[in-house]
Amino acid sequence: MPKFSLITGFLGQTKDRFHVYNQPLTLAEKLAFVAEIDGYTGVEIVYPYETTEPDKIRKLLADYDLELAALNINIKGEPEFVGGSITSPKKEVRQKAIQFLKDGKDFAQAVGAPHVTCCPLADGFEFPFQTDYQAAWTRLVDAFGEAASYKQEIPLFIEYKPKETRGRSFLNRAADTLVLLNQIKVPTLGVTLDYGHSVYAGESPAEALCMLEDSDYDYYIHINDNDRTWDWDFFCGSHTFLDYVEFLYYLKK
Repeated sequence: MPKFSLITGFLGQTKDRFHVYNQPLTLAEKLAFVAEIDGYTGVEIVYPYETTEPDKIRKLLADYDLELAALNINIKGEPEFVGGSITSPKKEVRQKAIQFLKDGKDFAQAVGAPHVTCCPLADGFEFPFQTDYQAAWTRLVDAFGEAASYKQEIPLFIEYKPKETRGRSFLNRAADTLVLLNQIKVPTLGVTLDYGHSVYAGESPAEALCMLEDSDYDYYIHINDNDRTWDWDFFCGSHTFLDYVEFLYYLKK
């Protein structure tokens, strides 16, 4: 049987450019929320912004009979990450982002998370001649290579997305991400395939899934939906029903 989890960062208070939605919730309140929803047995917690206390997490998960599906390491939230985190021209900024990934692996091991996932959304560009593409790609390879080589018993999955917050992300399709992994050559690296990101990128999510299945790397799945123009995180199948059915068919296959 498939197992389902929720990303706790989407529960409680959220905001867009203009509005704030819902009331803020503590992590305990978020887990209580998840425990009330039929069919969900796990959560994906955002590190380090939701917690840095392993003992507290283990107790809360036990209290609500939930598993930790993954630890989502956020390397885009710090002010100095605005111009890029792992591809920043500033070495100290890159090292801070890499340390986030390493610390996240330490934390995942301490709380029993099977793997970590990361979406490098601060790393990209907006305009022609804004960035040195070769230098940026080398930094991607070096940074993720260093993070992936650390504690290989905790796999690192990289989530691609066409854009946000940057006008164009360096890792915007499944194929781009596989090229990166093939250059790094750490077997415990993987790809997080977010169905909505794939739709938004103009991919066929089912085709991207098959590409990953036939690669040498594991993959991890996020599901949601959108209208192909923006990453709205709508309910699954609400806008791209046939694509979603095809995606489920190949997942089962």
